[in-house]
Formats: sequence, C-alpha cells, structure tokens
Amino acid sequence: MLERYNCEPPGFVERVTQTNNPENKEQDLKRCLNLFDLTVQGLSHMLGAGIFILTPSVIAMIAGPGLVFSYIISGAVIIFTVLSYMDMGARYKGIGNAYTYVYSTFGELMAILISTFFVFEVLFGLGFLSVGFGNNFDRFLLNGWMRNTTLSYTEDYLPDYMARNINPMAIILLIICCTINCIGVKQVVIFNTIALFFAVGALTMFCVISAIYGSWDHFAHSTNPETGQGGIFPYGWEGIAMGAAIVVVSYSGFETTVCLSSEAVNAQRDIPRAVFLSYFIVGFIYITVSFCIAYLAPWYTISKSTGLPNALREIDLIIPMYIIIAAILLVTSSVTLCTLTTVARILFVIADDGLIFKFFSTVAQCNKVPIIGTIVSTLIAILITLTLSYDILIHLVSGGTLLTITSVCLVLIVVSYTPPSDDEEDEEDEGEIQTTSAAEGGEQSGLNSGGHTSYRTLESVNEGDKKEYVKGQVEIVTGCVVAYAVLVAVFTIALHWPSSIPFYPYRLAVLVVTGITMLSMLIYISQVHVLYTRRNQSFVCPCIPYFPALGTLLNIILFSFLDVSAHSIIFAYFIGGTIFYFCYGYFHSTLTVEKQKLTTQEDVVEAEGQS
Repeated sequence: MLERYNCEPPGFVERVTQTNNPENKEQDLKRCLNLFDLTVQGLSHMLGAGIFILTPSVIAMIAGPGLVFSYIISGAVIIFTVLSYMDMGARYKGIGNAYTYVYSTFGELMAILISTFFVFEVLFGLGFLSVGFGNNFDRFLLNGWMRNTTLSYTEDYLPDYMARNINPMAIILLIICCTINCIGVKQVVIFNTIALFFAVGALTMFCVISAIYGSWDHFAHSTNPETGQGGIFPYGWEGIAMGAAIVVVSYSGFETTVCLSSEAVNAQRDIPRAVFLSYFIVGFIYITVSFCIAYLAPWYTISKSTGLPNALREIDLIIPMYIIIAAILLVTSSVTLCTLTTVARILFVIADDGLIFKFFSTVAQCNKVPIIGTIVSTLIAILITLTLSYDILIHLVSGGTLLTITSVCLVLIVVSYTPPSDDEEDEEDEGEIQTTSAAEGGEQSGLNSGGHTSYRTLESVNEGDKKEYVKGQVEIVTGCVVAYAVLVAVFTIALHWPSSIPFYPYRLAVLVVTGITMLSMLIYISQVHVLYTRRNQSFVCPCIPYFPALGTLLNIILFSFLDVSAHSIIFAYFIGGTIFYFCYGYFHSTLTVEKQKLTTQEDVVEAEGQS
C-alpha cells in the first residue's frame, strides 16, 4: 500500500486569487436548446419585466413621459455590455455568467463577491415579479380584496421599505414556477414561447388602441394637479437619469441567455446571436410601448403596479383590458420561470466550485435539472416577497444588475490579452496560435463561422512572433483594469459632489485628471500588449479595450443615480459575501481541496515529475 502524504496547502494570496477556467469543468446538464430557444428565453425575461411591470412604475413615480428617453439612454449605454457578453459567450462553451467569467480572470474572492450581487439581484427580481403578478391578480380579479385586508393590519406598524401588502397569489406563482422548473428546462422554453407570442399580440393591440384614443396633450402637456409637475420631463433630467438607471434591468435578459450556455446545443455559435437578437427586438418594443402608455393617458393617472389595464379601464375598454391582464399574468409567470431557471443554475455552478454549500449542485438524474437550487431559490424569493416593499425592490434589482454586467466588461479586457495555457494549446489539434498587437492594426469584429475551439487573432502572424508579447502581460493588464475600476468609482463620486463639501472647488480638476488617466491606461493596454481571440470564434467585440471600458464607466454612472438606500443594501451584500467566503468558501473551494488531495506517494512523485 502506498504511503499517504499531505501537500503544502496554498497560501492566503494564492487562495483568494486562484482562477478556474469554466471549460475545464464537466457539466452534467442536458444540451437541448437551439438558437430559437435561447432567443425566446432572453426575450421572455426582457419583455415581461420591462413592459408590463417596470414601465408603469417608472412613468408614475420617477420619469413621467420622459421614460421614452430613459429607455433610449439605457439601451445606448447597455450596447457596450451586450457586445461584451456576445464576445464572452463566443469564447467559452461551458456555463456562462458573470460569476464564471470573473472566477476565470480575477480569482475566487472577486468571484464570490460578484456572485453575491448576481444571486441577490435575481432573487430580488423574483420577488419583484411575483409581487407584480399578485398585485394585478388582486386588483382586477379580486377587486383589491387581499390588499385592503392586509393593509388594515400592517399599514400603521411597518416601515416604508417593508412589504405591507401580503399577497398569497405571489407565493402561489413562485410555487407553480418551481414545479415547472423541476420538470425540465425544455418545458420552461415551451411555456415561455406561448407566453411571448401572446404578449406581443396584446402589446400590438395596446399600441393600436393608444393611436386611436390617445392624445399628444397627454404625452407632452399633462400636469399633476397635486404637485404642479408636468410636461414631458415632470421630474427633470434627474428623473430621466434615474429612470435610465432603473430600466436597465429590462435589458438584462441576455444574462439569462448566457446562463443557459451549458444546455445549448452549440453555445459558442448561438449564444452571441441570441443575445443580439433579443436586445435589438426588445429595445424597439420598449421605446414604442412606453410612448404609447404616456400617449394614451396622463402620466400621473397611471398606476405604478397596474398601469396598462388601468389606463384601458379609464376609457371603458373592458375586453382589451382583460386581454392585457391575461398577457400580464401569463408573461409575468413566464419571466418568473426564466429568472428561477437562471438563479438555480448560478447556484449550481458556485456550489460545484465549492464556494457555497455542496447540496446546491445536486442534479436530478431523470431530467438533469439542479433541483435543490430551484427549491431553495423559491423559498428565499417567498421570504423576500413577504418582507420587502415593491418600491425598494425596483432599485435593488437594478443596482445588482448594473454591478454584475459591469464585471463582465472588465473581464473581457483581461481575457482578450490572456494567452492560451499549454493545456489549451495541446487541445487544439496542434492548431497555430496566432497573436497580434493592437498597435499593428487589423482589428475586426462580427459573426464568423463556428468551428473547433482554438485560438486565433485579429491578424495572422508568424508563430515566432508569439514570443514577443510583453512578459507578464496578464498581470499588467489585470492591474490596469483594477486601477481603471477604482478611477471609475472616483470619477463617478466626483460627478455627484455636493457644493457644500470643502473639496467642491477641485471637482473639475478631479474629473479631468481621472478621465485623462483612464484614457491613458486604455491607450497603453491597446498599444503595447498582445490581443488574443480564439480560432473560429463566432463573435469578436470591436474596439477592445475601449468599448468594454466605456460600458464600465456608463454602467457605474447609471448606478450612481439609484436611490441611496439601494446603495446601502448593496454594500451590505458586499460585506456579507466577504464574510461568507472567509467562513466557508475559503476552506471548501474545489480548487483548494484538489491541491490538498495529492495524498499518495504516486501522486506526489507524478506531480513533481511534471513540475
């Protein structure tokens, strides 16, 4: 029998910075989704959350008719993130999401922090969606009976940020969606497809009604008699900016799409295409429908939770109202299904890496669904539904979304300048590893034909030139990206400096210095370091590192316009995620455990021979 050894455990810095390539992991999920399925999943998530629930709320409370411009601004800002997700989805065939991307680049500690934002963003989204479903069900099918009953007991005793309206229908919806998810992901896609086409038909009907019964005066000249606020921008440009920061979550369905990479038949080809199609289609629908809502009725009369059907009731169109109600209930159910699918798979990946409790990675053998993660996510969402108010959920979901998608933009910069490892080179059928410096030009982008996973570059050069990349370029680029993120935070804080603080006269100088420094870093990266992509990668983000860096800056600026209470709660996520990592993930990480598992003399000798 071989004598057993315990290897030297990795040190603190090595543990918190160790990375994990998502393609090195074998996934036990069924690959059954094609381009149509992936696009429908993204559209279903975007369409339901943005149009039927979020849009009336933001028009009524934050932006007024100017929400049309908020959607335009938000769509223009998010395009840089969309391009980053398309590139990352084309690079990796394994499970794709912000967590796996950060883990493969910045290491364990940053990965668990981003996953904290990501998971809670999705869980709060589940609460937001289910509450919206329950409000519409109660308002139009039960005439507000449940709301009036619960408010009589809770209104005088609970603070504003807590849920005063306990709605059983929200809980029932979550339980039904959990059951469907446990049956299988293909069944989720079928239900979402039906809901999506019904929703598009209902929205088309609504737009036609708005064109017939609406008025330009409603859109441009309505004034709230109680506050005196009116016009297209009743809350000013600050309301437009806050509206853009909130509705950015409406475009976040592409995160749902990339989370299904491990269940896509051809992920590297179909994920970028599905992301682009869903973004383009939904962007058009958002802008059109938000205009039609404000065109049909004065903005201050729109209910924050039952906006579309309530507007139709005001003009006595009862049958169209019930059609819209049916669409809201169906699509909200669909989005809840999509969101629950997403969070269960996120928990599956994190648990598989050993950073959270291992039972979250349990997969049902009959249909390959992460069943424990699905059930636990549902229970947490029910708790959120019962405790937090509808208004605060809006800001929390948007804040988590902005921080999560920002991390992917930063990751893309680093991975684009990371050469392939020796193992990856060996797996490429001895394909030539090609490199180029961005300074040499030749940048291109777009959708290319799919193929086997191999590294290529934007311009072909000799194999010998590969050796010329700057030594340690990955560490240098990573350091520049981290410094850039810090400067973005400083720049954003300077934008909001109040005139009362002592340093206000230096505000312009801080903005100029940080802006020049950020630009200098990007120029240094692009001119000095070698840019890598993969052979036959189906999409390459243009203008790396400038587009991902611009996406980072714009996302954080939008984040700064959210409610201060949302900033505080998200900071609490940060603290909580850090504590949990050092209490559990630091000791149970799969990478750390594997490094400590060279327990036999044979393993040790073999490892020493390979080193």
